[in-house]
Amino acid sequence: MNSTGDFFSKTISDYDTLSNKVVMKNDCLHNELVNAISLDSNSNIAICDLGCGTGHGLKIALQKFKNCRAVGIDSSGKMIEKCEKNLQKFKNKMLLCADFTNVSFPKEEYDAVISAVAIHNILHTQKEKLFQDVFNSLKKGGVFTNGDFIEGETEEINTHYRKLYRTYLEKNLSREELKAWMKHAFNDDKPMKLSEQFEILKNCGFHKVDKIWQFENEVVYRAIKHC
Repeated sequence: MNSTGDFFSKTISDYDTLSNKVVMKNDCLHNELVNAISLDSNSNIAICDLGCGTGHGLKIALQKFKNCRAVGIDSSGKMIEKCEKNLQKFKNKMLLCADFTNVSFPKEEYDAVISAVAIHNILHTQKEKLFQDVFNSLKKGGVFTNGDFIEGETEEINTHYRKLYRTYLEKNLSREELKAWMKHAFNDDKPMKLSEQFEILKNCGFHKVDKIWQFENEVVYRAIKHC
C-alpha cells in the first residue's frame, strides 16, 4: 500500500462523513466531473475511476450511464470495502484495491477515465506517466475528466489558496483530525499547476483539453482523445 492509501486506511474512520469537511463544493465537483463525460448516456461504455474512494463519483456515473461497465481502483482497502457497500445495488462494476500508479492499463479499453480528488496525491513525475497511461487506455474519442486540487499559477494566488483552505479545515475539523489533515494537505499533497497539467496532457496526445469548472483551488477539466 502506498503512503496515501495508508493514510486513508489508518487515519480516516469515515470518509463519507469527512469528505464534505475537507473538499469544498464536494458534491458539485463530483457532479461536474461526471457531467463532463461527453458521451451518450444510453450507450454501452466502459468507465474507469482512478482513486474511486467510497464510490461517490462512480455512483453518479453508474446512475447516468445505466448500460456502462465500471472499474474502480483505490489503494485503500478500507475505501474499497466501503465502496462495495455503497454500490452494492450496481452489478456492472469491478473494484480493485491497488495503487493506480502501478497498475497495468489495458490498451484502448475505456471510453472514459475519471478521477476525483486523488491525482494531487502523487509525484509530478508519476502524473506524467499516469496521464500517458490514461491516454493509451482510452479508445479513440475517449474522455478523461479529472476533478482535483491545483497549485496556483503564481505564488500570490497559491498563498491565497493555502490560506483559504487552511481556514476551511479549521472551521470543519478539530484536534487530532485537524492535525492529521493539516499535515496531509500542506506537507504530503502534491498539487500541480493547471497550465502544467494541460501541457503534459497535450504532449501525451490529447487534442482537446478544457477547464469545465473551478472553485478556488478545486478544478474539473476534460481531455479528449482524437477519433
